[in-house]
Amino acid sequence: MDIHKALEDLSSHINQDYPIDLKSNFIKNTRTFLMNFIDYVSKHPTTSYYPISRLYEASKCDTPQDVLTITNYLTSKRINFLDITFCYFPYHSDDVIEITAESYKESVTENLTPVNKITGEEVENFERSRLGFFCYVRDFD
Repeated sequence: MDIHKALEDLSSHINQDYPIDLKSNFIKNTRTFLMNFIDYVSKHPTTSYYPISRLYEASKCDTPQDVLTITNYLTSKRINFLDITFCYFPYHSDDVIEITAESYKESVTENLTPVNKITGEEVENFERSRLGFFCYVRDFD
């Protein structure tokens, strides 16, 4: 399946999950953000890397919560359009430390130090504000 067919399928899912006729502002906004994302991807079909900043740009989201909502939807098992990588961005380093989804969640909700997915060691000098994620468009070929 190519990217254009994948976008058609995604659009069908959005129409089913976020119908136009519902009056909820949350649903209307989420639908708009997702349709903006589809429009962006269709105009940039060779772009596969989506850090948080590009997710904002592509979806035209208003808040971090909006970006998390659409990212959650696009990375869900049912939709499976984006693959997500959770990470830690160390201060004074260009190296990104990959962490597990569980470690990310524990860091955010319980302020626990995340564990490096590769080495199994705790991240040194942990600052919660340095947590993040990025996504890649799944390979549809």
